[in-house]
Amino acid sequence: MLTCKDKRHAYQAVQLLRVVLASRDTEHSHLPEHRDDYDWNACSDLFFQDHDVLMLFDARFDGVDDPDGDVNQRLGMGDLRAAAWFEPFGYPPVRDPRRGFRR
Repeated sequence: MLTCKDKRHAYQAVQLLRVVLASRDTEHSHLPEHRDDYDWNACSDLFFQDHDVLMLFDARFDGVDDPDGDVNQRLGMGDLRAAAWFEPFGYPPVRDPRRGFRR
């Protein structure tokens, strides 16, 4: 689960996965089928907590990044300005930096 607002990379990864699966089917056809196969909306929901950030890439929503803006406040989007993109939010909770790493 991504926890920062720069979700563009995950969105691009989903798009790339779609292209790869459509163009190269080597081992893929041998995998067991599941009812959720190709449920791209569910995949997107797993990668993103919300999709508000995608509005930043649409010129029709210019200014929506400002937390003081009318649309932003009406939708409860929060601060989508570039300076806030890498601030953790939501769940899961931020990992305790004192925890260390497994080896």
